[in-house]
Amino acid sequence: MKVSELMKQLGELKPDDDIIALWWEKPSFDYDPEDEVQLTDSAWQEICREFNEWEDAGNDISEWIADAVIEKSEENL
Repeated sequence: MKVSELMKQLGELKPDDDIIALWWEKPSFDYDPEDEVQLTDSAWQEICREFNEWEDAGNDISEWIADAVIEKSEENL
């Protein structure tokens, strides 16, 4: 996902809305320049594309959130 797309989606929310968000960016994985393995911009773009096309990427997280919603809703009954 491009930052511009995320900003567009976030722009549709109220600034004080609570959300759950995760993101990864290239510098988090771009290690010491003296390492033998270098993460190029084009490689990172490919990784991002593959992740965005990964149909089940959010399933575990979504299931955890759904379980937490049920648990927290039951606590408030």
